[in-house]
Amino acid sequence: VPFVILQTIGVVILLFVPKIITWLPAQMGAAGL
Repeated sequence: VPFVILQTIGVVILLFVPKIITWLPAQMGAAGL
């Protein structure tokens, strides 16, 4: 696997992890209500 692909995947993960971390509690809160 070319390193560029791995690097791109890593960047995507770094960009999306904070969104998932902030999105999941909101979904759980909505389900709790």
